[in-house]
Amino acid sequence: MPTGVAQWTSVLKLSTLWEFNELRKAAIDALSTALRNDPIDRVILCRQFDITAWLLPALNELAQRPESLSVEEAIRLGIETALMIASVREHIQLVSVQETLVCNWYQGRREHTYTSKQLVVGPRDPGTQLLDFTPLLRTKLNL
Repeated sequence: MPTGVAQWTSVLKLSTLWEFNELRKAAIDALSTALRNDPIDRVILCRQFDITAWLLPALNELAQRPESLSVEEAIRLGIETALMIASVREHIQLVSVQETLVCNWYQGRREHTYTSKQLVVGPRDPGTQLLDFTPLLRTKLNL
């Protein structure tokens, strides 16, 4: 029985090549568990072996995570995928929205105001054009 990502990847490669569908499914299931916390490898295997069910969830994880892609990750993913993820991350804004909840109980009226965040997808915030990115660029480029 295969153990580890490397062996299961070999099983996936050969089962795909020889069209052993049951064995391919077993390899995909095993790799799904083994690569649960590695969206980069899942994207790479998705593309290599046409595992369409993994692609959007893995890309979504990369877009959601707090840190941007590292240079090494971008190289592994390829320039098109890395730039697409960066573009998605750049077009996201969370906007604070205040809402008031009104409850009319038999003993009186109660209001509660709360703030929530809503996702807005659109062009980059124009205010960023006025920001000085020099300190961040220095840090990122080790200048």
